[in-house]
Amino acid sequence: MRPAAIAGAALPLAAALAGPVAGLLAACADGDEPAEGGIEPVAWLALDERGSWTYRGALDTAAPLPEDLLAARHEGAGRVGLRTGARWADGAPAGHLGWQQGDDLALSDWELGGQDGSGPVTLVAAGSGDGDVAESGGLACTASFPVEIETRYARFERGLRVTCDGAGALAGVWSFVEGYGLVRLDAEAQTLDLVAPW
Repeated sequence: MRPAAIAGAALPLAAALAGPVAGLLAACADGDEPAEGGIEPVAWLALDERGSWTYRGALDTAAPLPEDLLAARHEGAGRVGLRTGARWADGAPAGHLGWQQGDDLALSDWELGGQDGSGPVTLVAAGSGDGDVAESGGLACTASFPVEIETRYARFERGLRVTCDGAGALAGVWSFVEGYGLVRLDAEAQTLDLVAPW
C-alpha cells in the first residue's frame, strides 16, 4: 500500500519528518489482491510491542490543536489504550480498544467516548472477501476492500473499510491499512482520524 499523497502534517515534529515519512511511505510496496483465502484480518491491526498512533478526536480539515489529539499505544495482549493529548506520558486515560487474539478482526472489550462493553464482536471474519458481512454483538459489519482511505496523515490507496450497522458504541465506519492498523474511525461513540503513526 502506498499513500497517494501526504495530507499536510500539522504538528511541528510531523512537519519536520514529512520528507522522510513520505519517502518511507512511497517505499511500501503496493499490495496484491487478497489471497485466495480472502482478507486476513489480523494483518490489518499492526499490533506490535511498540505500536503507537496519534489521532485527532474529530474529522476536521483545520490544523489540530494539542487538546484535540488522542495518543494511542499498544499495551500488550491486543489492548490499545487511548489518552488525551499528543504525548502518552502526559495524557489522561480516554478509553481503550481490546482486540481479540485470533484469526478474526474482533473486539473483546472496549471503552469509547465513555461507553464500554465486551464481546467478542467480530468486524471481519478470517477469509472474508469484499462485500462479506459478519454479524455479532447486534452489528452487521460489511467489509469493503480495496478502498481508498483519506486521513489527516495521508491518503492510502488500498485500505479495508468496515461499515457496521446497528446500535451501540461500535456502530459506524472503521478504516484500516495494512502495516498501520486503525487509521480512521467514525463511530457512534468516538471519532478517530490518524495524524501520525507514532
